[in-house]
Amino acid sequence: MRAYFARILRPCVIGCGLALMMTGSALLFVDQVTFRDAAEMDRARMPSIFIRLAPSHRHLFSPPPWLPITLMAAGGLTVLYSLALPRSLTDH
Repeated sequence: MRAYFARILRPCVIGCGLALMMTGSALLFVDQVTFRDAAEMDRARMPSIFIRLAPSHRHLFSPPPWLPITLMAAGGLTVLYSLALPRSLTDH
């Protein structure tokens, strides 16, 4: 069990770091994110681009200006950490 965990540790940490970096870089170009109600989207027969919802069904998220840079920095440090893991822990 320990050998299996040690073999998948590095790819999992790299994946988490890359996900943080991609989320942060996507938020650099976004002013506001709108989350829609899933039940309303399921009932609609048209593609989601043509659907207009009442404001009560929308959940808005405005990321603060520091969030994208923080996510990208945390992701970069996580990837660097995964590359610095000792070989004895990851190669079995």
